[in-house]
Amino acid sequence: YNLAVIRNVENLLDKLTANSTNKEMNRVIQEITVIEMFEENVKDVARVIYERAINDDKFSLFYADLCKAKMNKEIIANNGTSIIHRELTQLTHGMFYDNSTSNGTHRNEKKMRRLGNVIFLGNLYEVAFFTHKTIH
Repeated sequence: YNLAVIRNVENLLDKLTANSTNKEMNRVIQEITVIEMFEENVKDVARVIYERAINDDKFSLFYADLCKAKMNKEIIANNGTSIIHRELTQLTHGMFYDNSTSNGTHRNEKKMRRLGNVIFLGNLYEVAFFTHKTIH
């Protein structure tokens, strides 16, 4: 993990509130998409965004837009490939295959994370980050 990149992304995302304007959100998207992105850094950024998205559905669509912008920039720079797309595909689909058993509050937390995952998947599909084939 590159802690400097993770902290930078978290600090940028912390600037957002429920009252943030589209202009402020677009500025955060621009700042995150220009971070020097080596493969491991992209994976770290994807994990930070994913965790925030599944735990805060109010910003899930914003996070999906952010991922789409990052993916588009990667596709242009990397001849059609996207690390963030690959990483988020693994993260979102992995949630469905986590069959560990737990009870009590852990079970409720797991249900909420799965619900957040489904909402985020829907938002990623809505902004055309994922195709119909990927969702099914």
